[in-house]
Amino acid sequence: TGEPTPLPTLAPTANPTTVDGMLNKFQTSFDSSTTSAGNMFDITTKDNDIEIREIGINTYKRSDVNIQIWTKEGSYQSYDKDLAAWTKVADLTVKGQGLDEPTMIQAGSFEPIAIRRNSRQ
Repeated sequence: TGEPTPLPTLAPTANPTTVDGMLNKFQTSFDSSTTSAGNMFDITTKDNDIEIREIGINTYKRSDVNIQIWTKEGSYQSYDKDLAAWTKVADLTVKGQGLDEPTMIQAGSFEPIAIRRNSRQ
């Protein structure tokens, strides 16, 4: 549309859960009162490397949804319109689960996204 998407929320996400000292998952608000055709956000690591293997999205559709997942080292800020700065890690179709129900992009659907300790991506 040429219009910028809304800024991310300022509130932090809920505390991530852990299993045997390893991060199991973290979740954002899944707030359906905002609409956009995508999301950009930073993940900042501390003392450990992490890998993202699954991602859940919120879509109103209960039919096939085309999904692209992109990543870049460093913050997304100032790069939201610079496609050359990004690496596409997935381009696939999933079955949407409907509004406020997680539509999962399952492990194995894309190459895990590795984020090194003490970095931002």
